Amino acid sequence: MKVSVGKQSIELQKLNEQWIVPGFEDLKLEKVSDSLLRVYSKTKIYTIDILQTKNQDGNTELLLDGNKLEAKVSSNLDELLQKMGLDNALEVKVKELTSPMPGLVIKSLVNVGETVVKGQPLIVLEAMKMENVLKAPTDATVEKVNVTAGQAVEKGAVLIQFN
Repeated sequence: MKVSVGKQSIELQKLNEQWIVPGFEDLKLEKVSDSLLRVYSKTKIYTIDILQTKNQDGNTELLLDGNKLEAKVSSNLDELLQKMGLDNALEVKVKELTSPMPGLVIKSLVNVGETVVKGQPLIVLEAMKMENVLKAPTDATVEKVNVTAGQAVEKGAVLIQFN
């Protein structure tokens, strides 16, 4: 496994149910819980709280002794796929955003030609007297916005098309 924070990268290897840093065998990583890790060195113990795994950028948000960091965590398989140029081969290519339910378009938050990122709000849709924010399913460029504010849509209607 490889962990990268900024320009620093650390290789981790599992040895007897414990993670070590090759060349630095005095460093040990222990999983306390799903969201808490401890790193032991000869002179200090570091506490790592996992705040969020795989955010929109694919990074993991950490709290290292009170300092907030973003780390990229990749497995050996991730590294191999990247070397082979297949790291995004399994990524779903979405060409359109459809309405998950019948409703009324309150507003469109994007324009044609705009680049959007996964999770970005795109459309506000009112259904059953509740406002629902429809978000980008993937990183893409808006090719066409098929709806306007005040327009009623059926379930499955194509709201936005992507390149």
